[in-house]
Amino acid sequence: MKFPTLKFGTYTTALVGIGIFSAATAVAEGSAEKFITSALEGNLAEVNMGKLAEQNSDNPKVKSFGTTLRADHSAAYRAAAVAATAIGQPVPTEPSKAQQDMYYKLAALKGTQFDQAFTEHAIEDHKDDIAMYEKEAKAKDGVVSEYAAKTLPTLRKHLDMATKLAQ
Repeated sequence: MKFPTLKFGTYTTALVGIGIFSAATAVAEGSAEKFITSALEGNLAEVNMGKLAEQNSDNPKVKSFGTTLRADHSAAYRAAAVAATAIGQPVPTEPSKAQQDMYYKLAALKGTQFDQAFTEHAIEDHKDDIAMYEKEAKAKDGVVSEYAAKTLPTLRKHLDMATKLAQ
């Protein structure tokens, strides 16, 4: 089975159209580049996990959470892609290998078994993401930190939703 790839259109048009990014917004190779690559891959993984929840769960609340993940992380992917392009970082079109492996593990489950594993994964994943995004937001290194700061409330909302589902 081939892992789903996602197409989000041309985000570079926004960069050219508004013309707000310049060489001055680029940061030195380092943590911002690593963060934004990880963020992009994570957003792709969450979009796919959301679709999986819509398909494999029998619980309307889990399905609704999946829809929320899909929509919010699609938007976050587009915003992260703009930030990545602004600093000259390539934009991945697939989640990491580890994220793909987790997708396949969860894809093999259905119903209540899926719901439990999915919500546990969502809780742990969002805790990790929040810590990573908080660190980057505090770095104050331009468009990447701005993206991280703007995305944090959504990640916190997802953690809260997943935690309530697990109860």
